[in-house]
Amino acid sequence: MYPPLTEDAQRVLDWAVDQKLKFGDDGDITTIDLLLGIWSEVESPGHKILAAFGFSNDKAKELTSLSSEPGFVDG
Repeated sequence: MYPPLTEDAQRVLDWAVDQKLKFGDDGDITTIDLLLGIWSEVESPGHKILAAFGFSNDKAKELTSLSSEPGFVDG
């Protein structure tokens, strides 16, 4: 049995699943989906850590754009 997810972690996972469904993608949740989910939780410790390492809204948009290109492989 696995320990329960924190509230922040559950919201990130829910966000990633919702985004997949919203855009009609029935594929797996990827590391990019999780990263963008963390970024979407503005008040979370994860968001603050990403910001401290230089991640930004512009970089999130760039990552979203790159990952939607044909042939892109996350992994």
